[in-house]
Amino acid sequence: GFYVTGLVWEVLSSLMFHVASHGTVQIVEALKHTYQGVEKGVSWVVGLIILPLVTGFAVDLTFGVPWRVAHDQDMVIAPVPLWVLGIISLKIGLRTVHSVPWISPSARRALLTIQPANRQLDMVTVLQQFRYHLLPPLLILISVPYIVSFHLLPLVGVSVATCYSTWRSVFPMSAAVSVVWIVLSRAVASVVQVHETIRDSLYLVGRRLHNIEA
Repeated sequence: GFYVTGLVWEVLSSLMFHVASHGTVQIVEALKHTYQGVEKGVSWVVGLIILPLVTGFAVDLTFGVPWRVAHDQDMVIAPVPLWVLGIISLKIGLRTVHSVPWISPSARRALLTIQPANRQLDMVTVLQQFRYHLLPPLLILISVPYIVSFHLLPLVGVSVATCYSTWRSVFPMSAAVSVVWIVLSRAVASVVQVHETIRDSLYLVGRRLHNIEA
């Protein structure tokens, strides 16, 4: 405790001497540069390590675990394969959203804001946007079923086997419902578009006949 107190006193004394000699401008600038450096480091770590791991884990829970792991077996988490799977999934997902606008128009608009045509944004800015817009939904997607399956269901007397089955089945079922919803939304939009096209064509034909008769 004595050494820690002495170290803190020395740091405070040096800081007070620096403030008295040079003012607070240099300290504020140093703190600003330090914060920017820490922000960039966090963005690199989250964007290149944590985000691919979380994405790979979610994809594996959706498509891998139901077919690869038996119901009486525990899931073994391998970080490196999950990281590779996450990188591939992010690449395919972003490319699909960018190339097929009707899958998720809002996600495509958000993607265009961080991947403009001139490509003048640096890598840190792109990783920061991915960190703010992609990581929180993925964490919620994973954590909410986990909390419900292993913390809420046991409170109402559900067995451990049923909780584990719920945890395993909720991800593929959610993916199936999402695909069905996207397809149905696209089908409804197509029907509405065809209906509007036919209505506009009939209106134009009626206008032509009215002009001819007049």
